[in-house]
Amino acid sequence: MPGILQKQKVAVIGISDVSGKTGTVNTGNMMHGAAARNLLYDYVNMPIRPWSEQEVEQISAECSHIVVVTANAVRPGAPDQHRFADSQQKIAENILRTDLPVVVFGLGVQHKLGKLPEKTLPKATKLMLKVFSERSKQIAVRGHFTAEYLHSIGIKNVRVLGCQSCFYDVLPSFTAPEVRKNSENIAFNYTAPNREKNSISMAVRNGFTMFGQGEAAEVELLNGNPQLFNKSLKLRKFFWRTKLTKEEYIDWLQNRFHRFYDMPSWFEKIKQYDFSFGTRFHGNMVALQSGVPALWIVHDTRTMELCDYHALPYLMLEDVEKMTDISQLLEATDYALFEKAYGENYARLYSYVDDSGIAHTMPAPESWLGNP
Repeated sequence: MPGILQKQKVAVIGISDVSGKTGTVNTGNMMHGAAARNLLYDYVNMPIRPWSEQEVEQISAECSHIVVVTANAVRPGAPDQHRFADSQQKIAENILRTDLPVVVFGLGVQHKLGKLPEKTLPKATKLMLKVFSERSKQIAVRGHFTAEYLHSIGIKNVRVLGCQSCFYDVLPSFTAPEVRKNSENIAFNYTAPNREKNSISMAVRNGFTMFGQGEAAEVELLNGNPQLFNKSLKLRKFFWRTKLTKEEYIDWLQNRFHRFYDMPSWFEKIKQYDFSFGTRFHGNMVALQSGVPALWIVHDTRTMELCDYHALPYLMLEDVEKMTDISQLLEATDYALFEKAYGENYARLYSYVDDSGIAHTMPAPESWLGNP
């Protein structure tokens, strides 16, 4: 922690460390939000709505900074009225009502692999990025793809730092769990059924356990409301393209599907497994931080840039879709590069947090060769 500060508390806005219980909510964001808060010495959570005058006065008097925890906020080509526009507008306007500096965690571009992103952005996103840039010494972004895009639209003060969830326990060093070649108790996660049909078929046929993060139709089915399940286009496409029957799939969900709304419950359950794989970045990170080896399946720029930065073991989705045996995934899971990169990546995050001036909980790294 830096030297004694006059104000040690910060105001946190953005992704929460707990989750709502609607099926459309991505519960994996809890990991992202909780990890950011683990770095902070003291904080107060602020809502994403227009702050009252009393709230503005209170945080201005008590807090040294505004910390913004965000993720897939930058969506090139999205319309002005996209689903995040209202919250981004409010975040920007609330910050502008204070004189506090800003510290950002986890900012990223959401985009498909293999396509160049458009330069156009929704008005609210442009305003929010402008405020971040003006109020921050540097903006933490999750990968080089995001950094290059922001540079191309004029946001220059960015720093690639990956995802703070990789440092959930705020440790300067990390020893990855051993991958057991005879692993049988397997955790699985998916994002898009129609693109991951063979992986899901493997999981169903072998009795792997599904850890859900945003499966609205699946949650409705388990809640006794099959209408959304029956109407879901993504699931209809899935069943058009697989030999798996709807009955098999439903039986699997009823017996092998879990979804959590707080981190302690998720950590406790995932510890029971030998191995985790799938396309959900934070689902696999929960496993890894619980001592369970995980393999990431890359399907978009988000998972690619995060896995590249942290040197996490991964395979491309199109390659996994050709596989039929879990042993092939276990063989591909090697943490040698991750362990080699971890210390320096931690040191970069430490430097960013310490330089920002916020009071934090991060132990100083054992050695640091200088800022990248």
